Amino acid sequence: MRCHYPLIDSAATCVKLETNGFDQDLSDVDFKRLRAFDICTVSNVIERLNARPRNEGFVFGVVRCRFPDLPPMVGYAATGRIRTVSPPRTQRCYYDRMDWWNYVAPLPKPRAIVVPDADPKPGVGAFIGEMHAAIGVALDCVGCVTNGAACDLPTIKTLQVQLFAGKLSASHSYAHIIDFNEPVEIGGLKIRSGDLLTANRHGTVTFLGGFVEAIH
Repeated sequence: MRCHYPLIDSAATCVKLETNGFDQDLSDVDFKRLRAFDICTVSNVIERLNARPRNEGFVFGVVRCRFPDLPPMVGYAATGRIRTVSPPRTQRCYYDRMDWWNYVAPLPKPRAIVVPDADPKPGVGAFIGEMHAAIGVALDCVGCVTNGAACDLPTIKTLQVQLFAGKLSASHSYAHIIDFNEPVEIGGLKIRSGDLLTANRHGTVTFLGGFVEAIH
């Protein structure tokens, strides 16, 4: 059986995909091209170019795509960490954190919220729900990735926000942000603020710099 790949530049053997970040000046045409690729195809291309070890660059085991019928998510990561088991020291909820939103707003568009739950047992409460999704849409966020929980799925789907969550919960519990704009890790994938992600029903993958130039 032959494997089918997108067309790779004839000089592909000389193409070096960069592991230290992705071009943040992509055009609308570039994003349209990236969204057209199935995530498995993206992984196949990166593997064929030997750009990184084959057991790196993707989330495994802890996150599930909640809206497999929505289009793939492609966005620049806005990173933070959350807890939901105990109250925040400031007694504030996540939507009171204007410093968080002020961090998200100037990031390149479109944006993807990436918030691992740092509790020993993640997902007690839902950080992502109707309100957070609505604020995210206003800030050009196209999706969210978390090993924690989510709620209000029908409303989030109506907003066309792609969602990747480890669990579902009826309550927010004490969901709050503990830090942001730092490297995070979900399911073995290390993600830095500004990394370009793609995700669909098969999982979440980080693009590498030079990917657009390597394909046509």
